[in-house]
Amino acid sequence: MKTNMVILLLVMAGNLLGHGGKPLVAVTFNGVSGTSGQMLRFDGIGDYGVAVHHYWPGKEYVEDVLRRIKSGLTYAEWENKNRDTYSPLDASFPAALEGAQLLYIGQYTHDSAALPFQRYPEAVRKFLQNGGTVLFDYFSATPALNGFLAGVGVENPSPTYSSLKPGCHLAIPWGKKEQPLFKIPHDVDGKDFRVYGWWEKWSGAQAAPFRSSDQSNARAVIIIQEKVLGKGRIIFSQMSCAFRTPMEGGDKLLLENILSYVFGRDITKYKEEMKMEKGGPGEPAG
Repeated sequence: MKTNMVILLLVMAGNLLGHGGKPLVAVTFNGVSGTSGQMLRFDGIGDYGVAVHHYWPGKEYVEDVLRRIKSGLTYAEWENKNRDTYSPLDASFPAALEGAQLLYIGQYTHDSAALPFQRYPEAVRKFLQNGGTVLFDYFSATPALNGFLAGVGVENPSPTYSSLKPGCHLAIPWGKKEQPLFKIPHDVDGKDFRVYGWWEKWSGAQAAPFRSSDQSNARAVIIIQEKVLGKGRIIFSQMSCAFRTPMEGGDKLLLENILSYVFGRDITKYKEEMKMEKGGPGEPAG
């Protein structure tokens, strides 16, 4: 049943394009709060017309969280409470990835971030080979990923739990000012972003386009490796303000630049372009 739902999602996304262009699709893997047991989720990607399929950890992981926080809930009770939203990681995941360009690993997933890579490593490898981007967001890059990342030729900037350094600071664009990440659709050159945490080591195959304003040579806040398994890309980010709502301190300009970089087009124009593909301005896409 779940696989059929994923296929339907991809077909609907494909219908947006009318003339056979490739639809924009994202798959997200989200966390379950280790303090409240609440499901974590960012819905902003879908606001731009991107088809999004969400996943969370399955029964065993959720049960462990509920026990640790002494929630008093059984898994069945928790699942029923979240029945309108919850979609556990399952065999539909590889099919969802086949049509996607982005695999987003959500904020505060911690060690659960490794679950898709441990359970479906070949699906993720194929996704990267086909040019997909994996984005590890705020507090999702952990040592639990070391094995998979090493297997695809990527050095984990968080090989140990102490590799990610704590502390609030300002992050700024660093490097060639004309690169698309800084310019499309918004010019963020000269802008700073309040963030938490940084890495002090990254490999020669990786770039660090956002760094701490006071120690730009030594502290990276976003790390990117291109050409993973040929055409893939992996991004590690501590830019907590990107994938958050304005009420949570989110920065829409940064989010739109990152999504435009990942999808290779101005994300702010995608909805309108799809309406035109469908039949003209004013007509709903899909």
